[in-house]
Amino acid sequence: MNGTLGALGSSPIRPWLLAHFVAFTIGGAVAGGVLRALEQPYYGRATSALDAGVIQGGSLAASMAMFGAILGAGQWLVLRRSLPAGGWVAAAALGWGLSGIVMGFTAGGSVSGIGPDEGPVPAAITAVVGPPVVVVVLGLVQWMILRREFTGAGWWPLVNAAGLFLGVSVGLVVAKVVPWLTPTQFPSGQAFALMGAIAGPIYGVITWQFLTELRRPGAPSPTDPGRSR
Repeated sequence: MNGTLGALGSSPIRPWLLAHFVAFTIGGAVAGGVLRALEQPYYGRATSALDAGVIQGGSLAASMAMFGAILGAGQWLVLRRSLPAGGWVAAAALGWGLSGIVMGFTAGGSVSGIGPDEGPVPAAITAVVGPPVVVVVLGLVQWMILRREFTGAGWWPLVNAAGLFLGVSVGLVVAKVVPWLTPTQFPSGQAFALMGAIAGPIYGVITWQFLTELRRPGAPSPTDPGRSR
């Protein structure tokens, strides 16, 4: 293995983008379908903010853990060529599942209609504490894998979250304007699959750039004149 190569080794960008297009699309379909199936029995129920938070936190954790496992598997197929990432799939599933608990519980029923608009956690606290916690939780376990092999991996949670935010935001905008998806189809397998098909490549571009720039300890940087070729 060439020690100067990043976490993606000599792999070109196309396999990484393809892995994310497929994983986000399939994972989105699975996660959206599971989330709807778990939450639908509670739609319109007059639950308390705490009950809504528990219901949504549990259902979002389960669906996001499944998505994380599918995404992690797609990433592992590319990463395994240059990184001993045997626990990568479990790390992705755990990170996504835990972040689902945080996002679902703090939002309460505000994004699903299963209960009060206000979650059990005050909105001010949610706005300040929630995003940083989700950023850390999403990428923490994967960072622990990357840091064993590469320097500069500490930025992974932030890069990971930034790629997801940008990709999902664009995917959501597109999904909201296509004529064959109605507001009642959020969440659903169809809506999340479309969002994933758009978000995956965007996320892939951002994370690919970061992973290719990682270096093993002691390896020269890409601009080092003494870098091996």
